[in-house]
Amino acid sequence: MKKRYLARKAYPDIFDAQVFGDESNAAHRRVVAALKNLQEGKLEEVFGTGTAAVISPVGELRYEDDVCKINDGKIGDVTQRLYDTLTGIQWGTKPDDMGWTVPVE
Repeated sequence: MKKRYLARKAYPDIFDAQVFGDESNAAHRRVVAALKNLQEGKLEEVFGTGTAAVISPVGELRYEDDVCKINDGKIGDVTQRLYDTLTGIQWGTKPDDMGWTVPVE
């Protein structure tokens, strides 16, 4: 198993253990905590990441009977900057200071 793949798989588990303890219901508690933070105005942006998604803003969260709009459904400043930086590195219009890209001949 490659180190990079292991890290991607391990981070959510480490986060759950550190923030929520070892209980099996950590994912449920993450959702409830996110909704609570949204309702209290503490959470301004939410985005998802992935190979195909790059960085995609989330416009609202729904869980059970709760529906919370995020940033009025608009992309946030942080999400936009991350998207612009990542796609800029991918397309070669921004420098790759992390050494993520490899020239293909």
